[in-house]
Amino acid sequence: MNASKSVTDLQKEVNEDITSKTDSVFAFLRYLKRFLSFSLLIVVVQSIWYLRNYLAKDGYDNIYITSQFKLLDKNNLESGLPSVLPLKKKEKEKYVDARSWKLGQSELVHIKLSFFLILMHFVLCFLILFFDVALFYILELIRRHGDVELSAQGTGEAKIAVKGQGPVADFYRLIIRDLSISNNYSATVDIGGCLSNARSPYFDMYAYYILLYFVVLVLALLQGYGLRLRRKISAFYYPEQEAARIDFMHKKIRHKRVGLLKFLRQQEARVKDQPWLSTWLMFKFPFLSKLFSTGNRDECLSCEHQESSFSNVKVRRCSGKSDGQQCEAVYCDTCWNDLKDECPLCSTDDVVLGH
Repeated sequence: MNASKSVTDLQKEVNEDITSKTDSVFAFLRYLKRFLSFSLLIVVVQSIWYLRNYLAKDGYDNIYITSQFKLLDKNNLESGLPSVLPLKKKEKEKYVDARSWKLGQSELVHIKLSFFLILMHFVLCFLILFFDVALFYILELIRRHGDVELSAQGTGEAKIAVKGQGPVADFYRLIIRDLSISNNYSATVDIGGCLSNARSPYFDMYAYYILLYFVVLVLALLQGYGLRLRRKISAFYYPEQEAARIDFMHKKIRHKRVGLLKFLRQQEARVKDQPWLSTWLMFKFPFLSKLFSTGNRDECLSCEHQESSFSNVKVRRCSGKSDGQQCEAVYCDTCWNDLKDECPLCSTDDVVLGH
C-alpha cells in the first residue's frame, strides 16, 4: 500500500513556496522605503549646491529678466548708454521674464523631464495594478472550477488456495475450505483545501491613485515657477550678488549683439569662398535637391528665423550690391531695425547696432 501526503502537508508546502518567492519582493520594498526617507536630505543638499553656484558663478541660472534688470536697462537708455530691451526673438527663447506667466524654453526642459519620469512611473504602476487584477481573476477561476472533491469506493476480496498433494495438504484444504476475506473501502480527496483564497483588489483605491498622479502633474507644471522662486529667495538674502549678476547678464547680451557684425561678415566670406556641402551635392546630383529643400522659405541671416504664417516673421532682401553683384542677404524686420537699415555685408562703412 502506497502512503500519500495529507492535505495539511500539501497546503503547508504550497505556502512555504509562495513565501520564499515573495521574500525578495518585500525586501525590495523595505529598501525602497529606506531610500525614500533620504528625500529630505537630498533636497537640503540640492539647496546648498544651488546657493554655492549662485554666489560663485554670475552666469549660473542667470536667465531671468527681473524688475531690477528692467530698471538698469531704463537707466542706461536715459543716460545714453546701450540698452538691450526689448529682447530679440532669439534672445526670448533663452531669457525669461520673471513676471510673465509664460514659461521659457529652459523652464520647459525641466517640466518635460519631470513629465517623462511621471509617465514612466505611471506605466509601472499601471502594469502592477493590471497584473494584480489579472492574477486575482486567474486564482478566482482556479478556485471556482478547481474545487473538486474526489470519492472512490470499492470492495476487495481475498481467497486462499492450497497447492500440493498429501495428507497435510488435504488437511489444510479442509480447514480453509470455507474461509474467504472480503472488505469494503472508500476514500475521499478534497482539493479545495490546497487552493488559495485570493482577496479582491481594492478598486476603491484606484481613484486615490489617479488623484495623486494629478497632483504630481500639477506640481511638475508649477516647477518652472518654483525655479523662479528659488532664485528670488537667493536674491532677497544676497542683494549685492544679485546686482552683480544683473550687470553681468546685461553686458553679456550687449557683447553678443556686438559680435553679430563680425559673424555676418565671416558668414558672407565663407559663402563666397567655400560653398556648403549641400549646395555642391545638389549641383552634382539634382535629385537630391528635394532632400535639401527648405520649402523656398527665406531665413533671416541674423536670428535664423524663417518667414511663415505661424511665426508672424516678415523678412526682406537687401537691395544693395557687393563687389558688383546683387546682395543676397535676408533680414527680418527686427534685425533690420537693429542694423539701422544698413546691411553689414554689402556696406563699406562700419555698421553700428541700434540700442
